[in-house]
Amino acid sequence: EGGGVKSASAAQQQQSPSPPPSSTTAAGGSSGSTLPSTVRRARKIQNVDLEQKLASLKKENSELTRHLESTQNKKSKGLAEKKSRIAAMERVVKNLQSGGRLLDGDGGSDPLMTKPGLAAFIKEYTDMYSDYGEARAASLNFHLQQLSRLIMPTTTTKMGLWTLEQDDAFFSNTAKGSLAGILARELQITETQKGRIVERRMEIKQITANLKRTLELLQQLKGAANKKHKVRVK
Repeated sequence: EGGGVKSASAAQQQQSPSPPPSSTTAAGGSSGSTLPSTVRRARKIQNVDLEQKLASLKKENSELTRHLESTQNKKSKGLAEKKSRIAAMERVVKNLQSGGRLLDGDGGSDPLMTKPGLAAFIKEYTDMYSDYGEARAASLNFHLQQLSRLIMPTTTTKMGLWTLEQDDAFFSNTAKGSLAGILARELQITETQKGRIVERRMEIKQITANLKRTLELLQQLKGAANKKHKVRVK
């Protein structure tokens, strides 16, 4: 009986599966401790870059939200003011058609029935709603600023464009402390990839030139708009 119990116990142990190895054992240790220093450094840089982008997007979203709210408020307020101004002008026209006349001085119960009052009213209306008025100028400057922000490359893109524009001597210097060597090791660039990068150097230079030209044209547009506004106001 003793031998039968032992043999049954041994058979049960052989049939029961062994527990699976832990993830730490299977991976050869903790994943964080076994990562190469270059990978950890690259991840840290990537995290910092993402945090900066997130902060920039939050700021831009806040600015756009404020602009939208301001635009909606101005629109509703502007419609009410426009109706009020139209009603005032109709009152002046009806008064003049019925035989009334404009006073030379500032007196009178209705300021619009005086020449200085009516002149000030018309000037204020013209400055507000004309193509060189303050409202249109502010809106134009906002949209030009947004356009400039969209055209301007990010810091990462600037660095990439600068690197891709370098000559053969830059890429052939693969010493440990050289920038080309650091980029090749960190990004694991192969010789084939390096050759393709060099082949497209002229295309990258053309893209950079187009970006610079676009920014120059945008600055010229801003200058022309501001000059027109100042001249028309005078």
